[in-house]
Amino acid sequence: MIMKNEKNVYAPAGAPPGRWALGLALIAGLLSGCPQDQGPEPEPEAEDAGDPDPVDAGEGGFCPSEILFSSLTDGIAHVGWSGFTHNVGPADGAYFWAEVVACDDDCRNCRFEGPINRGAVNLLRCESDSSVQCEVDGDGTPTTVCPNYKCLPHLGGPGVDLCMNNFAPCGSDADCTPGQCKIFWGGNSASNIAVSSYGLVFGAPDENPPVQGTIDLFNGTVTFQRLGFQITSSTDRIPGFPPVCLGDTVRGDGVKDGVCSPSPYNEGTPGTGLPGGVTWTQHLDEPCDAHSGSGLPNRAGIYSLDCGVHFSTTVGFDMSSNGNGTAVQAIWSLDEDEQPLCPLPGGQFEPCWCGVCEGTAQPCHSHDDCIGTLCTADVIPPAQIPQNNACVTPCVWDNDTFAGSCQRPVGLTPDGGVILAEFGCMPRGTDAEVIARGFSERLSDRSFSIQTGVLGCAAPGGNPVTNSQLGLPGPNVGLYRFRVDLQE
Repeated sequence: MIMKNEKNVYAPAGAPPGRWALGLALIAGLLSGCPQDQGPEPEPEAEDAGDPDPVDAGEGGFCPSEILFSSLTDGIAHVGWSGFTHNVGPADGAYFWAEVVACDDDCRNCRFEGPINRGAVNLLRCESDSSVQCEVDGDGTPTTVCPNYKCLPHLGGPGVDLCMNNFAPCGSDADCTPGQCKIFWGGNSASNIAVSSYGLVFGAPDENPPVQGTIDLFNGTVTFQRLGFQITSSTDRIPGFPPVCLGDTVRGDGVKDGVCSPSPYNEGTPGTGLPGGVTWTQHLDEPCDAHSGSGLPNRAGIYSLDCGVHFSTTVGFDMSSNGNGTAVQAIWSLDEDEQPLCPLPGGQFEPCWCGVCEGTAQPCHSHDDCIGTLCTADVIPPAQIPQNNACVTPCVWDNDTFAGSCQRPVGLTPDGGVILAEFGCMPRGTDAEVIARGFSERLSDRSFSIQTGVLGCAAPGGNPVTNSQLGLPGPNVGLYRFRVDLQE
């Protein structure tokens, strides 16, 4: 076994490679792809990849020290049962790095951990204000004191001010705690939920790295034992969608040639039922480096961490793949004896995709996921009572596209009629089946295209509004596509 050196994790951009000891994942929705002008450029693709011999492996050949994972734009994810964060595609421009920590003697099968902070952009930022870049000491420990979370009126009504992160009563920002330094995964983006924003971050320091997996250097098969990240959201307590970065033509080069500008969605988006007419006031007109696009088709734009969003609540997701060999697939079905029973109108019940282990907030798909207890729909507030979907029409699910659609209510007309809109959904019924497939494809000597299928359940967060809007606990399923580039 070839063991790699263990190095620090929070190394600033351009510093020596580091092993990340970050961990824990608290929320989720939506991935992103990396343009080749971001960070070190991958090796050029071979004209005819064919079926080559292993990648310079064995006998003193090439053994990578780091791996660049760039999200590709044809992945799809569904989080929660409400449909708000279903049919979500990857945002153009997001990426993360991992360090190779061990390989077998032939240097064919390697183990990696991450994320590590690499490339021209310092992705280690303050969650309380992503425009603030974090510095580290020689041991990789963050030394930056982040701004305090905002003290803002609560959604429940005027005269009640609470800290954005923990809902503690406050009179000013000074009464709230400072934010944490976290590695971001792409830029911030406008959200589908009210007038708000979201970002993807990896967890706070922990002994369990949030990115863990193995790679076969011959066929490119990647298995994530863990892919844990958080979706962190501003909800709608700072009004307006987050700024877009206009004028920067080269993404992720660390040069701030753009300007943080008002979102084009502040006037509302017809047909979504979302409010508009307000403008985000934080960091407007400040310089920015473009970092990524959006993971939401109706929120397209170029976004930047430099246009500092102030985040509040987080919901955590811990993705682990079911393998991605061409013959590998994971299948979910519904069984009254195996799945939690969720309530229906009229006192009826039906098996549903996700619940919690009795007396806890631990998400589960079946009783086998719980130790000594059952998987149940009997949740503890602020969790939302789980359902299969929020549809008023049948959910039409297609395993070939890995997506579903249905109609659900979004409001009322002036005369009291119900306004329906199309949303994503998961199917219901004991004949329902959800299939996640994986594969890998070689692009060049040192790069692959992979898909990893994920079928899992997401835990509820601490914010009852977020749990209600997303439908948590609920499904956390997806087909995640990455370009994988091996680095020396």
